[in-house]
Amino acid sequence: MSTGALALSLVATVHQRRGAATDLISTADEVAAWCEEVGLGGPHPTSGPMQTRLRELREAIHRLATSPEWTGDEAVLSAIDVLNEAATRLAPPELTSERSVRTIADADGATVIAAIALDAIELLSTCSPNQIRECANEPCTSLFVDRSQAGRRRWCSMRTCGNRAHVAAHRRRRASGEPPDGPT
Repeated sequence: MSTGALALSLVATVHQRRGAATDLISTADEVAAWCEEVGLGGPHPTSGPMQTRLRELREAIHRLATSPEWTGDEAVLSAIDVLNEAATRLAPPELTSERSVRTIADADGATVIAAIALDAIELLSTCSPNQIRECANEPCTSLFVDRSQAGRRRWCSMRTCGNRAHVAAHRRRRASGEPPDGPT
């Protein structure tokens, strides 16, 4: 899925927020697999407290990305606090005795969370609110950044949700007797 931001990839770890939501990082193994999938390296310590902080960060990012108005909203202000606190825990890169730099792949859970929080801060401070959108495919609730020139991107991914929407529209047209798209 191409969300356009690490922070939104974390938000996408809740599948179908409307209805029967599924948490895709509910176990330590799932957290480690997700970190590897999004390029945060691995393995990472995934203790219960780290998983709890990761979920809190995920919900804070979702709140901020989907709230049109931030001023005076207590839930938004609380989400900002969660994000800012998480960002302060970034461990700096370290020089090793082998003359190499220890990177985020060697980092602890707090550093991973801080890296995601910093990505969210960058995203939320540089994108206009209308650039962060929810996928138009009804069961999908993934958020993505619309950086298209026309600003009309509708799906989190053309390969998955966009294709499903096109197939469903084609089936509806066939069932109703409408002619197929394209030249005859």
